[in-house]
Amino acid sequence: MKEWHWLAMTVLSLAVAAAILRWLARRGYLPAWVRLSPSMRLVFLNALYLGLAAGLAARIATCWVPFPWMLNDPLVYFPMLGWFLTYGLALTADGLLAARRCKIQLLPLLPLVACFALDVHWGRPVAVSADRRPLHLLTYNIHRGQWAEEAILDYVEQAQPDVFFAQEVPSELYERWRPRLDSLFRHHVFFDEILVAVNLDVVAVQRVNLSGARRLLALTVTQDGHRLIVANTHLSTLGPLTFLDRVRKQRAETAALLDALGNLGDPVVLGGDFNLPRRATCYRRLTRRFHSAAESVYRGFGYTFPSPMPVTMIDHVFGDDAIEFVGMRIGRTWLSDHFPVHVEFRAPTHGPTRTPPS
Repeated sequence: MKEWHWLAMTVLSLAVAAAILRWLARRGYLPAWVRLSPSMRLVFLNALYLGLAAGLAARIATCWVPFPWMLNDPLVYFPMLGWFLTYGLALTADGLLAARRCKIQLLPLLPLVACFALDVHWGRPVAVSADRRPLHLLTYNIHRGQWAEEAILDYVEQAQPDVFFAQEVPSELYERWRPRLDSLFRHHVFFDEILVAVNLDVVAVQRVNLSGARRLLALTVTQDGHRLIVANTHLSTLGPLTFLDRVRKQRAETAALLDALGNLGDPVVLGGDFNLPRRATCYRRLTRRFHSAAESVYRGFGYTFPSPMPVTMIDHVFGDDAIEFVGMRIGRTWLSDHFPVHVEFRAPTHGPTRTPPS
């Protein structure tokens, strides 16, 4: 499914729903509570349009204004599909219920289009020289193997990554996967539902307990004699009923993550399921320390979740200043509730490695 398919499907669904509701209204089949007085209809719809326009304008402002996290994060976590559906339902109700059309019904349209445009990544892939092959990293939240097990490894085998990150890997699934992982990779390490497998030499492994029950698994590997750290993590999931509490957990986990990586010393590539949309407060904290592969080299929305109808990008790959991203793509496969993310990058192959800050 292409990234724009969900938008076309939503438009078609709203048009069909509007036609059905209008047909029911003309025949008097709608309940009495829907048939509001004309003045109440206008008050309700005008308030809805004004609220939508204000919310979308505030979301646009988050691109440049450092709002406090309690204001910023609810605006950016709510996906654009939700804003679009709300506006579509308002237009449907306007055409269905109002004897007189609202004069401000197009007010949210411009900020809505602007928000969609700002959701697009405008990165530029880098030309790859034949004498220096980039490393290929694949990160994938496999949803505990509930949708597929062996098919995921078939996908990994076909992709042939140098570095494979997996999240939500139950220990019993890892044990079943071990024989195939042995055949696909030179080394693989497992830590509390996080898996890192590499076709590089491993010189050190660090398992870090972040705040709460979240973990970081970092492998120090060598390429052409130079050290590189590849780190995989999975931050807390958000829910509508526990939103603020979960954001607080993410803030603590992000702080612990940055502290752990700040002491490792060598060039770092960090990936995984962060459960952070673009412009979330914790995402911005990470991008002050690292640069994002999507921001650098990807073009498109880059939505990775949920895979049946992707509406947000919460799976990311970051690198520090020594890492050069050259390409990125989103795998269109329905083996999990996430899409896999493929990133190609070049690590430094000359000069001394960094030393940890004192």
